[in-house]
Formats: sequence, structure tokens, C-alpha cells
Amino acid sequence: DFNKTQKVFRQLQALRYDRLLESSVLIGENPAFKGNLQVGDPASLEYIIEYEFAQLIIDLDLFIVTDRQGNVLAGYNAPEGFEVRQRPSVQRALRGEYGDYLIGGDDGWPELMAVEDRLYLVSVVPVYLGDSVIGTITQGVQIDQQEVDIFQQSDPAIDVTVVLDQKLVATTVDQLTQGDVDAFCDGHSHNLDSVLAEMRPGMPFRAPLAGVPVFAYVSPLGEGERAFFLATVPEAHEFAILGTLDRVTRWTAAVALVVTLFFAYLLGNRISRPILRLVEGMHRVEGGDLDVSVRATTRDEIALLTDAFNKMIVGMRERLQLMRYVGSHTQEMISKNVGGQVNLGGARQVLAVMFTDIRGFTAFSEKR
Repeated sequence: DFNKTQKVFRQLQALRYDRLLESSVLIGENPAFKGNLQVGDPASLEYIIEYEFAQLIIDLDLFIVTDRQGNVLAGYNAPEGFEVRQRPSVQRALRGEYGDYLIGGDDGWPELMAVEDRLYLVSVVPVYLGDSVIGTITQGVQIDQQEVDIFQQSDPAIDVTVVLDQKLVATTVDQLTQGDVDAFCDGHSHNLDSVLAEMRPGMPFRAPLAGVPVFAYVSPLGEGERAFFLATVPEAHEFAILGTLDRVTRWTAAVALVVTLFFAYLLGNRISRPILRLVEGMHRVEGGDLDVSVRATTRDEIALLTDAFNKMIVGMRERLQLMRYVGSHTQEMISKNVGGQVNLGGARQVLAVMFTDIRGFTAFSEKR
């Protein structure tokens, strides 16, 4: 995730810038420092910086103090004769203004300063005496190999390269040379010019770096210098991740299908078995077996249907028992009128009545 990489890098820059700013304000508000700065004595300034502010500047890699005209009065790690008065950040501070990064927050960029072949993240602030600006303080920390090594720990898969004016400053890419950087910058000069002119991170793109195809992402480092950081990931690494994701997806889908089929089988048996038992009971009734009884094993609609079936069979057995006491002629009449209408007004039929008597039956009955 190159966007995440860029955000982490900017957060690291913001933390360092805050420390620089805090230290600069503390020094600039010191009365002794202001007095010596107003006098413009370099020796006195260097003495008070070395002995009064040693704890504040112990972690700094660059420290420069100028007078109200922008002339360098004191500092260290700045070569003799080094001029800063024409730098936009110093001119802004001499006007009593602070950097856009302090004002703009996430929309601003930190200030950079190159001293020979070294690149620094700096804060440049005005020093006030009353309402007048009497000089500036520039403090900086170097952006070097140690910084990119620390940064890469947040995402070891992404390599980071810092470039200043097409010169290699620091990189985590193994065996990356200045020639490789020159080839990359020459091959993507239009993209780099656009990123640095608009001060906006570019879109990821594919490019060769040191002979290795990579996915690349370019972002400015800050204002004041033509410097950028290049984040790269080898294409083979990304494709390996995609292959792993593809295999994981396939295995996940296969496991999900097996689990789904297993639960579908269980659910199907839970539904079909009661229905099959009910169908079997119906076939037995169709064959004339009225002693059948189907046991309900669920508590759903199938259980209600099974209960109704059992009650129907009980009713059929009772009716069969009653039919034994009904004459065949009556049964025949009932079967003929099944499904027909019952005539409540009666009907005229021609019938034959036969009277019979058994000889001696009357006397036999009287004696009994």
C-alpha cells in the first residue's frame, strides 16, 4: 500500500519537524541569545549555543543563526561561506512568517535544505525582539541511510530510496547504484517533473530499477529542494502475493463448498426422511394394511401432516369395523350413492317380501 507508506513517511517528518520547531522557539525566546544576536557577535553566539543550549541541540545535524540581513553568524555543519539569505525559507522568516507546513498541516510540506551532498529536514523561524525581527534560526536533521532503514521497518516489503537532484542519498534496495538512479530518472523525467512541480504524490507505475521490474511510487520530500522519495516493490513479490491470495481463495472456496454440501445433505435428510416414511405408510395403506402408524420425528409442518395421516388411518379402521354390521345390500347401496346426492324425500321401490316359519318353533319358544 504505497499511500500508507507515504502517510507513514509524512508522519515521521511531522514528528521531527515538531521537535525542531520546539527547540528553535525555546532558543529564540532566550534573553541572552537575543542580546548576543542583536549585537551580532559570532563568537558570543557560538559560546552561548555551545554551553547554554547543548542539551537542546545535541540531536541536531544542522544549526545556523543569521542576522536581520540573512548573513550567517554562527552554527555548525555549515561549510565556511555557506549562504542562506536567498533561500525562500530564510526570506520568509526574515519577514516574520512561518513555514507553510506549520500553517497548512496535512496540506503543507516540510522545509528541506541541501548542504553540499547532504539533505536536511529543517525548520526556519524568525527571532523577535519586541515587534522586530532581528534574525533567524535554522535547525535540521539529516535524511540519511539510518532514516530510511528505520522507515522500512514499518513495511519491510517496500524499499525506499531518497534522491536529491538526481543523486542517490540513501536506499534500502540492495546494490542500487548511481547509474541505476540516473537511468530511472532519465526514463521517467516527465513523471518526476510533474510530481515535484505540483508537490503531489504520483500514481503507482511499473518501471525497471537496477534491472528488476518493480511497481514504483514517487512522492516529494518537501519544499526548498528538488528531492523525492521513491517507494518500490518487485513485481515478482507482488505476483507471488497474488498467487498466494489466489490459492487461499481457491482453498477457501473448496472448503466452503464441501461444508455447504455436507450441511445441505444433513438438511435434506432431515426434510426427506419424514416425507419418505409418510409415503411408505401411504403405500402400505394402499395395499390394504390399516395397522400402519407413522412416527413424527420433527416439529414442523411435516409433523402436522404425519399426525393427520395417523388420525385418518384410525378413522378408517373404525369405519371398517362398523361395516361388518351392515348388510351387503346396504353396502351396495352406499357404494352406489358415494359422491351422489341424498334424496331426503324418499323413493318408491318395487320390493318382494318373503315370510317364512319353522315348524314347531312357536311351541319350542314357549317352553323356553
